[in-house]
Amino acid sequence: MTGALRRVRSAPGHLAPVGPYSQAVVIDGLVYTAGQVPQDASGAQPDAFADQVRQAIENLAAALAEAGSSLRHVVKVNTFLTSLDQLAPYNEVYAEYFADALPARTSVCVDLWGVSLEIECVATVPGDLPSDPLPPELAVGLPAGLADKLTAVEVPTLGHFLEDGFLAPAVGLLTGPRRVIGRAATCRVGEADAFAVNRAIAALRPGEILVVDMTGDHRHACIGAVTATAARARGCAAIVVDGLVTDLDALGRIGVPVAARGTTALTTKRRASAVSAIGVPVDVGGVRIEPGDPVLLDRNGVWAGRPEALDGVIDEACASDAAEPGLLARLDAGESVATVLALGPDQG
Repeated sequence: MTGALRRVRSAPGHLAPVGPYSQAVVIDGLVYTAGQVPQDASGAQPDAFADQVRQAIENLAAALAEAGSSLRHVVKVNTFLTSLDQLAPYNEVYAEYFADALPARTSVCVDLWGVSLEIECVATVPGDLPSDPLPPELAVGLPAGLADKLTAVEVPTLGHFLEDGFLAPAVGLLTGPRRVIGRAATCRVGEADAFAVNRAIAALRPGEILVVDMTGDHRHACIGAVTATAARARGCAAIVVDGLVTDLDALGRIGVPVAARGTTALTTKRRASAVSAIGVPVDVGGVRIEPGDPVLLDRNGVWAGRPEALDGVIDEACASDAAEPGLLARLDAGESVATVLALGPDQG
């Protein structure tokens, strides 16, 4: 939504604004949050300072999630404390949330009304930005230049030129609205077997996308807060599940993009199934996906397929994306729609 201003009035389940302001404002690919204080939706505040810090950061994460971002995309933090004695314990809790990505930060001591701290930030909205580049080791085996082209291309643009490889619309992005490219690390789950996904996560390489075939089980969630955090620790680029997930609020804060059919409180169990396997061909959203296949996803959908499926298409798709800003500018400038749009053969 680069260029368009969007306001987030409040985050469901969290403290509502106490005045005439938004919890976050999104503009030009960035989100600016209001100051977040250590109070829950009822206005209650934890007793321990460490828990107050956690509450404030959880509120910040909720505001970011509503704006389409997450803590891992924060680039600048402003912290307001009431005493220098708070700085050391604040840093200890702060590091729990920002251990990997270290945004720029300013910390000052001020007088605050009835609270011990306040925190605000600026973050990127990753869905408005190009996807992260494919790690070099994952580009091995792809035609020359294909990895860079996939990083730049829009998923819907592929839909102008391809018919196959698009997962069923029911498998859509639930968290982390960003454009992602990776190569498939596949997992087949049978009989609500929780061990299968755990094994797949343990085998992940940085930049891979975990693709889970639930073998028709649309009742049990196979991904939650713990497994998503473990996937993030392995450098997982995204998770695609032909089934359900759980812990949706936590998944938004964890920051690994997750595409699935929906959410449920019913989860897989610690029991093994002979049907389960990792590193095998899977059927997800009506598409056959092989281990190592390129996978692209964004807020519009998911595409996966063999690299050769993109032969003769990827260059056209990239050219189409490159031409789009010019078309939009011509329309915005008032040029006739009939001269800008392709109208096809004369039907008269």
